[in-house]
Amino acid sequence: MKFRIAVLLAGALALPALGFAQTTAPTAPAKPGITAPVKPVAPTRSTTTAKPIVAAPSGPVLIDVNSADEKTLDTLPGVGPARVKSIIANRPYTEKQQILEKKAVPSNVFAAIEDKIALANVNKTGAADLAKILPNVGPVRAQQIVDKRPYATLQDLVTKGALSQGILDGLKGLVTVGQ
Repeated sequence: MKFRIAVLLAGALALPALGFAQTTAPTAPAKPGITAPVKPVAPTRSTTTAKPIVAAPSGPVLIDVNSADEKTLDTLPGVGPARVKSIIANRPYTEKQQILEKKAVPSNVFAAIEDKIALANVNKTGAADLAKILPNVGPVRAQQIVDKRPYATLQDLVTKGALSQGILDGLKGLVTVGQ
């Protein structure tokens, strides 16, 4: 019995900190051995509107080199206006290594950006291009990806049934959900 009262009192003391106002008058301390009844405390209405919780993307957001604009590409380390033009002029890329092979950037810049770039954006890239670019994603799966848009995270591809977890695991680092 004492434990229940202690828990109730602790909860009542925490209510103001949680945004609930105490609506009953405080009572005088009880005599030792005598417990006072605990009155329930009703929550007050909040005048603020709660904002919905938005899931943060898992992992870093990659930049899709096949569809990113000049301003976005310019944010990559070592990539300035001249290299941006070269990256855009040599599109499309079906493998990251092609950025280096097509001499869009030198090897030191490629090493700096390789883990920051993707080849496709699952929210923007068309089904035909997804099928060409992504391993184990043929035309049918590519169309499923497009049909089940939008995706807030890459894991949504599995949650929405567009891809299996195994296929998604093979695409990590090649796709992004946005820029």
